Amino acid sequence: MLSRPNILYTKLFPPPDSPGFVERRSILEKLNNGFQAPLTSVVAPAGYGKSSMVSHWARTMGANYCWISLGEEDNHFKLFVSYLLHAIRQPFPMFGTELLKMLNSPENIPQAVFSTALQNALTNLREPLVLILDDFHLISLSEIHGLLESILEFPPQHLHIMVICRCDPPLPISLYRLKGKINEIRTRDLVFDNEDITRFFQLNSHQNPSHKIIDNLEKQSEGWIAGLKLLIYGNNINNDTFSANNDRLAKIGFGEIMQGFLQKLTPEIKSFLLKTSVLPTFNRSLTITLCGYETVDIIEHLKTSNLFLIPLDARDGWYRYHHLFA
Repeated sequence: MLSRPNILYTKLFPPPDSPGFVERRSILEKLNNGFQAPLTSVVAPAGYGKSSMVSHWARTMGANYCWISLGEEDNHFKLFVSYLLHAIRQPFPMFGTELLKMLNSPENIPQAVFSTALQNALTNLREPLVLILDDFHLISLSEIHGLLESILEFPPQHLHIMVICRCDPPLPISLYRLKGKINEIRTRDLVFDNEDITRFFQLNSHQNPSHKIIDNLEKQSEGWIAGLKLLIYGNNINNDTFSANNDRLAKIGFGEIMQGFLQKLTPEIKSFLLKTSVLPTFNRSLTITLCGYETVDIIEHLKTSNLFLIPLDARDGWYRYHHLFA
């Protein structure tokens, strides 16, 4: 039976810009240009500023949007659609009145019936709307994935869906690419280049960095924003003290982050990471020799989960870890 779940309304508002936020016009333009497709996916590991950049864009683009900050606790169809309706009612207060009645109905309303009614309501939108689903990788319920897939199969004219996640969402992404239904922003788009690092440094340290500092920050952080923050905040970097051989780069802060990260992994994956982190580059064959067991599934999991693994080629399967992990 569909019933009305409790709603935490703070999940319907995007995070504010953090102090020292760096606006990046190339990403904002790519987000603006994505409206020709019904779906935008923003996919990158943790710490690349996905949510910060999208929330900044949403507040400044001048169009209607709604936001849901998702969590693992939202893996219930009724709860998810309740958040969906209440989010859309932020810009459109009269939206989904009949759908909310269905949620409150004592009758046993089939999900398929509700999904069709939702699709029709979205089709009747008279103004453009961007629906932003943050941390969508935390949603594992197939019924929710199926709901989005059905909406995207026959996308409403005025609706644009944006998912922010750490790995590709379980949707037919390859098909969407072939049909021009998806606008993608990935890790390579989000990494900081030297210009971004310079602006970040100026905003967060109130100093004008030398080219040497910027080059070294780019080399050691590889444009990873979270790593860059650790490098700057953990070392009180300035033009006099920073050098290419400064090895202590935020080791304490990053070590604490890695400890928490490793605790969430399965023992098998944790063992694989610890054994292979000593290798500058590796492929499946080399890891099998080192670990003593088949590793193809683990490597594939690390790839699809965006867990610090950087592919070095497209054919022979050679990889390395991010410099701050290895």
